Parts: sequence; C-alpha cells; structure tokens
Amino acid sequence: MIGSRVWDTDNTMMEERAPHLQKRILFIVAVLFALTTVVMYNLVRWQLIAPQSGDLAGTEWVPAARGSIFDSTGHLLATDIPEYDVKFSPNVVTDDIERQAIAEQIASILRIPRARALQMVRGDGPDDHYEPITNPGEGVSQDIKQALATIDGVGFDMYYERVYPEGSLAAQTLGFTMNTDKALDNGYTIRTHTGKYGIEAAYDKLLEGFPGYHSRFSYLPEIVADPTQSAEPIPGADVYLTINRTAQKIVEDELAQAIERYGAESGRVLVLNPRTGEIVALADYPTFDLNAYANITDYALYNNDAVSAIYEPGSVFKAFTMASALDVHAVGPASTVNDTGVIRIGNRDIYNADRQSHGVVDMTTVLAKSLNVGTAVIAEQMGQETFYRYVDAFGFGKKTGVDLPGEVTGDFPAPGTPYWFKEAHAFVSFGQGIAATPLQVVTAFGAIANHGMMMKPHVVAKVVQHHPERVIEMPAQVLNRPISADTADILTQMLVNAIEQSNSEAQIDGYKVAGKTGTSQMVSQQAIHNPNREIKYSQNETIHSFAGFFPADDPQLVILVILDKPTFGEWGSHTAAPTFSRIGAQLARIFDIPPDSTLLAQR
Repeated sequence: MIGSRVWDTDNTMMEERAPHLQKRILFIVAVLFALTTVVMYNLVRWQLIAPQSGDLAGTEWVPAARGSIFDSTGHLLATDIPEYDVKFSPNVVTDDIERQAIAEQIASILRIPRARALQMVRGDGPDDHYEPITNPGEGVSQDIKQALATIDGVGFDMYYERVYPEGSLAAQTLGFTMNTDKALDNGYTIRTHTGKYGIEAAYDKLLEGFPGYHSRFSYLPEIVADPTQSAEPIPGADVYLTINRTAQKIVEDELAQAIERYGAESGRVLVLNPRTGEIVALADYPTFDLNAYANITDYALYNNDAVSAIYEPGSVFKAFTMASALDVHAVGPASTVNDTGVIRIGNRDIYNADRQSHGVVDMTTVLAKSLNVGTAVIAEQMGQETFYRYVDAFGFGKKTGVDLPGEVTGDFPAPGTPYWFKEAHAFVSFGQGIAATPLQVVTAFGAIANHGMMMKPHVVAKVVQHHPERVIEMPAQVLNRPISADTADILTQMLVNAIEQSNSEAQIDGYKVAGKTGTSQMVSQQAIHNPNREIKYSQNETIHSFAGFFPADDPQLVILVILDKPTFGEWGSHTAAPTFSRIGAQLARIFDIPPDSTLLAQR
C-alpha cells in the first residue's frame, strides 16, 4: 500500500533527524544562556559593583553654585558667577602652520603674548593631552569662553567665582568666602568656597551646594550605547537678610561723614526693629571691599565689632539703671535727689562728669543732665542684689544669640565674680566698669521701646532651599521681659522729656525721640579691674555714643551710634547725637514712618 509506505518512510526520516535537532536546540539554549549570563553579570556589575569599586574610565565633577545672599527687598548682595580655566590639547592639531594661526587667535582674545600662546599650543610632544593656558582660579568670563570655544583644541574647566555687587556694603555683616579644594569620593577634589566671617560663615553649610558628576565605566561599551552615570549639581540655598540695602547705604555714608567731621578713629551704627529684633542696618568703619578682601593687611577689619568687640557704654547705661529703679518702685518720675556734685560710696568718691553740683533734681533731670551722682544714689537705693538682677535681665554678660559668628559675652563685676568690689554697682550704674557689646546695648534699648519686651536680634529673614523647594522663615523670638510695659512707657516719656529739656541735637523734625547720650573714657590698660581694684582710664581718649528710638509714641526703629576717639566735640551730645538725628531723618523717609502729627490725627 502506497500510503502506508510513505508514512513509514517519513516516520523513519523523523527518527533519523531527531538526535540532530536535539543537539541544535541544546546548543542554541546554551548560547542564549551564556549571553544572558554575561548581560546580567555586567548589568549587576554596572549597577551594584561599579559605584563601590571605582572601576571607571573617568569622572567629571560639576561644581555647584553657592547660594546667593539678598537684602530684605530682594536686592542681590552676594552671588556666584561661572568662570572658566582655559586649556589646550596640543595633540589635536599637528600642523605647525595651523598651530601658529591658533596661537594668534588665543593671544588676541586673551591679550597675552603670542610667543606664550604658541608655546602652549605646541605642547611637550604627542603624549601631551592638554596645556593650561590660564592659571587655576584666574579664568575667563562666559563671553570670552564663547569666543575661544570656536577654536579647535581649546577646552575649559568651569568653576564659580564669588562676587559682591555692592563692594564694601555691609562688609563685616556679609563676610566673604575663600577658595578651597574639597575632597570627594575616590580621591577626587573639586574647587569650592568656604565661608569666612559674617553670614557667609554662619550659614556656610546652607549656602554650599552639592556638586554633580558624569562618570563613564570602562567595560560598559560591550552592552550599552551610553555607559555613563550622572547627577546634576544642586545649588546652595539662598539667604534673605533683614538688612535693607538703602538703609545700610545711608547709615554707612553718615557714619563715614561723622568719622571725618569729628575726627574719630572708628565707629559703628546699629539700627534695630524693636518689635521683631530684625537688624535693619549694621555699619562698621573703617570697612573694606569684599571683592578685594585679600588686599587687606589689617585682618581686624574683617571682624564685626558690633558683636565681637566690647566697650564701656557710659551714660547710655543710665537708662537701664533708671528702668530698674522704676520697675521696683525705688523711685518714680517725680522722685528727687540732692545732687551735691560728689558722693562717697565705700572708699570711693563719685563725681558728676561736669564736676558741678545741681541741687535737688527730679529723675528726668538726672537723665537730662546725665548726673553720675544721682544715678549712683538710685543704685544704692535699689541695693546690689536687685540692681545686678536687672543688669542680667537686660542681657548683659551673656550672648544675645544673634545669627552672626564671633559674638562675645562681655561682663560686669557682679557679687561672686572675681572682678567684684563693694562699690562696683555704683560705677556700673552710669556705665563704667561694665564691658558690653554694641549689640547688647541696642537690644536692651529695644526692650524699652517695645514696652518692656526684649526681642532676639537677627540678620536673616528667611532661607530658600531649591532641592527640594522649601522656605524656612525666621520668626521673631522673645529673649526676656526685663521690665513691665508700664515701666517702659513711663521711662520712654522721661527720656523724651530729657531730650527736649536738654535741647538735644538728637531731635528729629516731626518726631518725638526717646534716647540717652553717652561719653565714656577709654580704658588705658587691658585689665579693667586689676588686683588692687583700680580702674585706670585715658585722660583724653573717649567713646561718644547715643542710643534712642522714634517715634516715641509708636517706636519703629532703635538706633545706636558709637564714635571712637573723636577729636572734635567734647561730649556724645555734640557728635553721636546729631549723627543719630541725620540718620533717623533719612530712615523715616525711606520707610515712610508717619510723623507725630499724623499719629495724633489717627487717634
């Protein structure tokens, strides 16, 4: 049967081919398994092993921009700009005529000698992969980089340069950065900035960004088209200050003019919002250009003396003594004292600065005439323990906690301290023998302006982070309430009356001013209190100051002016007080502070 023969024949052929097919299938399966194993091994090696093993063909680190610093209105005060170190690959161009033409172009764009450019373009031989054309950190701008980018063989290493658009504005508050080489993983380093002094140092970790990278693995071309791993750089956070650029410029200009006008050696001005503790302006003179900080030979200029230097506040401190006495009802505004021009406390005689006796005077007159004798009597009436308790409550002898580096505590000779002597409180009552920072004084004066509530001073309003997006607000914080609201209000009116009674040059047209002058002798030896309990002062070197706020009925700003060693004008009332007035009048305009007549009409 033909059909059955065919079937039998086919069946026989299938039986004969079966072993060959099985071998082919097994071979294909084995090959596929081997390929799969290789692929999986390399993928696992790429994803898990490579990052730890460092088996790289190369890594290019990408620097991150440092965060910018802005004033309270968003005006730029510090920022990073990209710059580029220029290099050339000599092995890219071998023709000498072409090299000469390239050297001509490079020399023309960079304005360097042609011979120098040609030497770099020719290099040291075929193995010379690149020659630096610019010195590290002395790179070129974006515009010059674009002009050079069209030339064969030219390459670039990008980095960021820190710049300060306003030059010396708020120099000691901002601080500056220094270029440093930061160590990264696998032994790599990258050029970055480290904050030195001021905000740059205090907020260094937040301002600092995180570098990105592009890594290429040597074995990955076997399996993938683009064997790289990368991460984009993350810029640092931006910092917004409480400092107002316009106010800062006014304060700095007026301070510089006062230094010249009164022949002073140095000085500083602080402007504080008493309700929030925000520092609106902070000026220190002499100052320096932040873009040229390396040119400064006197490194003390870098310090912010408002927080890191101490001085004796002198008669400005009488406001705090009066506040304390009023608060414990040791005196009232109408209380009187018989001022004989001198008072003996313990074994020491205390004189008025004018060496005059003024007879029976009330408490406002004690402030208006700045009577040492009257103030010492008040301190005696309170007693040492009570008096020093209020000195402490006003924040003296401890840090304010301001967000600036280098703050010092100052000190005062309280009972139980090595510097105490039994008459010390009488001297401290009129600001002698106590070491304070300007920031402590303006912060304490802010408590009087803010109805007895003392706010923590700060210079940063908010921090804006970018990855992830987050805004960190810096809220107002209460430090303490050294005196009651009633005491603060009573003292404010007394200070206003004292200013008017003395016809003070601190007055501002249209506004009632509450304030106090100070003229303190400079200590002539470093140890204020020597073992013999003597305090030695210079006979001809003084510090003039004025602390005050306005409008007295609705305080908006507290201003402290300090002038060191003025040679024209005997008292702070003749130098610091008119400087306060000039500054206050201008700040009233830029902040649109309503005059007293407007406030009265609104009531």
